[in-house]
Amino acid sequence: MDNDKNSRPKSNIAQIILALCALVGLPFTIYSVVKADKIKESTDPESVEKLMGGNRDTYQVYDLENPVSVSDSSLKKSNEQQKLEYPSSSNLINDAVLEFLNRFSPGVEVSIFDRFITEKDFESALEVLRIAELNTENEGRLHSIDLRRRSIYLMKEKGFDQVWFSFPGNLILTELNDKQGLYSRNGNELYEPIFDNVDPVNFGPLYCVHLGDKYGFLDSNGNEIYPLVIDEIEPEKYYPLKLFGEGGKYGFITEDGEFLFKPTFDEVKRVWAESIIVRKGKKYGAIDLTGRFKLEMKFDLLRYDQNHNVFIAELHEQEMFFNDAGERVKNPIFDIEK
Repeated sequence: MDNDKNSRPKSNIAQIILALCALVGLPFTIYSVVKADKIKESTDPESVEKLMGGNRDTYQVYDLENPVSVSDSSLKKSNEQQKLEYPSSSNLINDAVLEFLNRFSPGVEVSIFDRFITEKDFESALEVLRIAELNTENEGRLHSIDLRRRSIYLMKEKGFDQVWFSFPGNLILTELNDKQGLYSRNGNELYEPIFDNVDPVNFGPLYCVHLGDKYGFLDSNGNEIYPLVIDEIEPEKYYPLKLFGEGGKYGFITEDGEFLFKPTFDEVKRVWAESIIVRKGKKYGAIDLTGRFKLEMKFDLLRYDQNHNVFIAELHEQEMFFNDAGERVKNPIFDIEK
């Protein structure tokens, strides 16, 4: 009986205080429940088909309109300056949330959240996203949170090491054991993780896939349009044209992903002017950077004199000169026409 008496509040004041605390906490509880209900669908485990979230034209990562300002590269200082309105009970989760919300600010690196992903601690990663969503109304951040959550669901369901919903173009990039694969936006696996690399940037709307010492091309929907037989690619040297080589022969792709020339040239050379000298067999010609022929493929020799900005060609042992437009001109040295 004495124990019972000691365990009771010593006065009604304690009961009143407890009641007041409950009333003060009620708005927060109601808000948290309402907001949690709003995001319940996106935090519950879902099938691959459901988590894709319907048809979207693009999943590019948004530029944040109002990134949180960070005075220097010290995350600790950033965390001290910024307080979460709705924190977690875990300090580690809170630090990860602050990192995530500041991830586009100068000098801020995301380490805790990425470590959760690397270690496949998906529950902690999802909790970071849940708390982050409660603490921001920025559309860019909310979009990023949505993409990362979907990526985690796909990783959990299929066992991938990484998933990128923000991958450029129409497809989703997956990764397993340092190999890359592709999913469509409606949840169909197009390619298991077999490629060494998937390049979505350098060849217009095309995806350049790399496996071993060979390259190939997929269209924007993942359909193969050139098999894995290409030996060499060069997206910059002949810009805006993109060079690719197969079996010792070369061709060009436009910025729009059009195969302008299949690999038929035996030699290609970018010259000082906006021109490319090409050779097929024993005959030379020149094209401009749109692929239009400046000089047809008929010359026995062809070179470019950048000091005088002329092509010097030989045909049947006769030397002749052409300007950058492909028009025949006089010999610029002696000012006589040959």
